Amino acid sequence: MESRSQLYYRDHEEELNELSNKIAILKDLSSDLGTTVQDQDDLLGSVGDSMSTTSAAIHKTAEKVSYMIHHKKVSLIYIVLLVLVVFLIAYMLISYLLRSH
Repeated sequence: MESRSQLYYRDHEEELNELSNKIAILKDLSSDLGTTVQDQDDLLGSVGDSMSTTSAAIHKTAEKVSYMIHHKKVSLIYIVLLVLVVFLIAYMLISYLLRSH
């Protein structure tokens, strides 16, 4: 028959083992969470870079269109077509970048 201190020690060991298992589970969860956060950060960085590139291209195109309107007397249909092509290219670029991640 086990003494009272041996029972206490055995119960204490079982509780410590349970606690150790729960800590291991929490450690795995926090590691997975850290990986997910890093992946999302990488994706957001990529999207931000592509948005900056697209914004710069749109700004440059807008400057060219403005110049053409004021100095070249270009037909409005050509300007509309140019703007549509630029937006189509920007859409395709963003779609490609989002699908590649």
